[in-house]
Amino acid sequence: NPEVLPYAVEQLIVAGAQDAWVTPILMKKGRPAFTLSALIRPEDHDRVAEVFFRETSTLGVRVYDADKIALAREWIEVEIDGHPLRVKVGRRAGDIVSAAPEYEDAVKVARATGLPLRVVYDRATALARSYLATSGERPSEHG
Repeated sequence: NPEVLPYAVEQLIVAGAQDAWVTPILMKKGRPAFTLSALIRPEDHDRVAEVFFRETSTLGVRVYDADKIALAREWIEVEIDGHPLRVKVGRRAGDIVSAAPEYEDAVKVARATGLPLRVVYDRATALARSYLATSGERPSEHG
């Protein structure tokens, strides 16, 4: 039942999954269905599997090992109209390869200022990149 999937995803995260998602699929004989997936650490295996069995109609769970290559990460804080917003910065071999505003912070700023969320994202990213290029004072934007 697709109605249980949002709750199942939520419970997978609560059980320790680092991420969980739903993918629409087409099964044999053209039947629509969904694949529920979770990215987990080995130590969370049993707890997360329990959620699959308790919260869905599945009779089995496929398990695959995966490796992860991650960027070195750091957080910087920018300010938009007096509201702080964290930006996650990813580096590879010391070079900045990504800068992404923290979603929850961006939503708070959008609600507080009335700015569209996409504008908050754009401004925060520009401020972060400016800061990283100059390594100066904490960046802020007013107006």
